[in-house]
Amino acid sequence: AHALVAAGFDQFAEIGLFCNSEEEVGSPVSRGVYPQFVRGATAALVLEPARENGAIVSARKGVGHYTITTRGKAAHAGVEPEKGANANLALAHHIVAFQALNGFRPGLTVNVGVVRGGTKANVVAETATADVDVRIVRADDAAPLEQAMREILAREIVPGVTAELSGGISNPPMEKTAATARLVELAKQAARELGFEIQDVATGGGSDGNYTASLGVPTLDGLGPVGGRGHNALEEFVDANSIVPRTALLAKLMMAIAEQQGVRQSLG
Repeated sequence: AHALVAAGFDQFAEIGLFCNSEEEVGSPVSRGVYPQFVRGATAALVLEPARENGAIVSARKGVGHYTITTRGKAAHAGVEPEKGANANLALAHHIVAFQALNGFRPGLTVNVGVVRGGTKANVVAETATADVDVRIVRADDAAPLEQAMREILAREIVPGVTAELSGGISNPPMEKTAATARLVELAKQAARELGFEIQDVATGGGSDGNYTASLGVPTLDGLGPVGGRGHNALEEFVDANSIVPRTALLAKLMMAIAEQQGVRQSLG
């Protein structure tokens, strides 16, 4: 922004820069600040890394975190197993049913990632839990999915074992809207003026762009330097040669947005 002003560009009303150090843990504090921060904003431009091929991100799946808890009855596994109700066994059946929900809605994914249960090998497990990761493409997918999960857990697979679901969608989906598509076209034109081409893609990972989009602000993501293999400690990388052109792209995109007459109406 300072560079644009120094270059004589003065058509901005206001530029807000939000630096977030807790995005990787779900922005537990920052998410509560966004509604005030983005109020009245024309657009939100998110500086997550571009994809390895340079693509920007126009849509992200929403992210949900759920826990299945099964409760049965402990008993000595060798002496009187018939007096127990195995929470592990019930959970195993529920896990199979949850995994079958993949594709329940287009693009929807379900992954049971962590399982815990029982105390000792010679004790019928009294309690068990499973942590579930859910990704949805549309906000409207959440309620039908939760209903389907609760219907699964309502079935008494193992006599004497009950099951419950906790958690929810923690990061709403960033859906590609007409306003997003307009931002994509402005970004593509800015790239062409700089001598390169870019494409836009949807991704399954979440970012704080999910929050700004859910607040009704047209959002474009992946505008940072080119990078890849995220969360891989040994292979994650940023292409240093992309820093200057991606910075120029961001500047030209900001100029293009600001130059729109009645930009908020045209983007929305």
